Amino acid sequence: MKYLFPALLFFFLVVQAAAQNKSLKQMSPIPEDTLHIDFYMGIGCPHCAQIKPFMEEVKAKYPQVKFREYEIYGNRDNLLELNKRFRKLDIPFKYQCVPALFIEAECLTGYKDIRFKLEEAIEKRLKKENPK
Repeated sequence: MKYLFPALLFFFLVVQAAAQNKSLKQMSPIPEDTLHIDFYMGIGCPHCAQIKPFMEEVKAKYPQVKFREYEIYGNRDNLLELNKRFRKLDIPFKYQCVPALFIEAECLTGYKDIRFKLEEAIEKRLKKENPK
């Protein structure tokens, strides 16, 4: 009985701290100038490995762009999601490959497509979000 009050007090304080932490997260919005790009790749894919250094350059050049990386060879859920996204955008089967990038409703697949069109796609969206 003598430990009941301290235990209840501890429980109450923990619940309060968790509630305050949750409300702080809800109050801090994601910056609107952040552009999210989904990058699908496969470990062991030579084209995916080849594009990685370029992706690092893009990350450094555009800090407001956040890349989310999904590995498909070892993760069935990621593979199914990639196939669903290909179908949703009606990507022809011959272009359904990795590396693949999704920027809003646009898909870039393969080394050349990503290497030569990614920065243009980023610039277009950043200008749309921040008109002068």
